[in-house]
Amino acid sequence: MAAGDGTSSYGVWLSALKEVITGLMALSILGFGLYMLASLFATGGRVPSKDLDAAALKEAFERQKDVLLYGLSLVGTVLGYYFGRVPAELHAQQAQRRADKAQDDAVDAKTEASKAKTEKNEQANEFKRTLSVVKKSLEQPDTEPTLSLRANKKETGVKQAIAEVDEALKIYY
Repeated sequence: MAAGDGTSSYGVWLSALKEVITGLMALSILGFGLYMLASLFATGGRVPSKDLDAAALKEAFERQKDVLLYGLSLVGTVLGYYFGRVPAELHAQQAQRRADKAQDDAVDAKTEASKAKTEKNEQANEFKRTLSVVKKSLEQPDTEPTLSLRANKKETGVKQAIAEVDEALKIYY
């Protein structure tokens, strides 16, 4: 199997590494977003003091709020992608397995159809040979038959034809 299909040891190791890195990125973005959110609430809850006037505090709060607005959009996008991608990949793998199984089933069905056609042709040829022997036997109704297929040779062509038909019927029934 190829390394790119995710089934070899190299493919499994690479896939696991990819998941770990993606998870760490998602956790770091989430952690940064939570830090910003906590900082915003801390800044918004401050009461102006002698050192900080109300206008400067409000301006800092507005800047943090704007940064958080864009930051949370990024956090939502990254987390939505990450947690949406994993189930989507699982569904894609299941769909691929089903498609592979359906293709295998189609190949099996084609093989079975070919076998059935071959068997039908063999039966048709056998039936033609039987009819040929019966015809030859009936052309010699009172003399000893020159051909026999399945049945033991009989005294007359008519008896040989009847014996061949009986033997052929045993095969089909």
